[in-house]
Amino acid sequence: MSAKLNIQSKHKENRLFCTRFIRFLIALAAMTVSTTSAWGETKSITYLDYVGGTITKAAYPVDAEKLTTESDYILGCYFVEGPVTIDRELKIWGNTEIILCDDAELKIITSGNGINLSSSSSLIIYAQSSGNHAGKLTIESGSYGIMGGHNEDVTINGGIIFVKSTSRDGISCNNFTVNSGKVDIVPSSDYTGLWAEGGVTINGGTVSATGGNYGIYNGGLGVTINGGKVIATGTLKGIASGDINLGWTNASDYIEANSYSGTVNNVAG
Repeated sequence: MSAKLNIQSKHKENRLFCTRFIRFLIALAAMTVSTTSAWGETKSITYLDYVGGTITKAAYPVDAEKLTTESDYILGCYFVEGPVTIDRELKIWGNTEIILCDDAELKIITSGNGINLSSSSSLIIYAQSSGNHAGKLTIESGSYGIMGGHNEDVTINGGIIFVKSTSRDGISCNNFTVNSGKVDIVPSSDYTGLWAEGGVTINGGTVSATGGNYGIYNGGLGVTINGGKVIATGTLKGIASGDINLGWTNASDYIEANSYSGTVNNVAG
C-alpha cells in the first residue's frame, strides 16, 4: 500500500512539474513575441554587401520613440528610413546590423557616448547604394563617438559616416574594418580619431581620421590598408602601429599620413 501511494505521489509530482514547465514555455514565448514586436513589423530590405553584391533581409525600423530610456538597446538587424534623430546613447547588444536606406540619415546627438557596444558585441553598417543617395550616419557626442572595448568590433560596409566627439576618442573598439563607404572621424583636440585594440583593416572606401594625438592608433594586430583612400592626421602621429601593411586595389587608391610610427610592409595589390 505504501509503495502504491509513493508511485501515485511521484506521478502527481511529475504532472505538476510538466504543467509548470509548459506554463513557463508559454510565458517565455509570450515575452519573446512582445519584445520582438515592440519594434513593429519587419520589412524586407535590399542592400549592398561588403563586395557590392545585394542581400535582401527582414529588418526592423530604427524608431527614436522606442529608444527613450537608459536600458533601451537594439539587437539584430535594423534599417533607417528617412530622417531619424536620437538624443541619447544608442546601445548595441550582440551582433547587430544597421542598414542605411537611400536618402536616410540617422543622427545621434548626445552629451554622452554616441554608440555604445556591450561586451563581445559587434556592429556592421550597410547602405543600399554607394552614390550621392547613400544613407548617412551622423554622430555628435560629448564622449566617445562609438565606444567598444577589447572584444567589440565595428565594420563599415557602406554609407556616409561622420563621427565627431568633444571629450573622448572618435571611435574606440577592438577590430575596425572598412570595406566601402565614406568615414570621417573628428575627435576633440586632445584625443585620437580611431583607436583599435585589435586591428585596423581598410579594403576600400574613403577614410579620414584626424586626431589631436593620433589619427589612427593600433596596439594589436597592426594597420592593414589593402585599398581605398585614407587620410590620417595627428599631432603626435598620423598612424601609430607596430606594423603598417600597405597595398592597393585600384589606381585611384592613396594613403596620406602627416607622420607615422611602426614597421611599414608592402603587401600585394
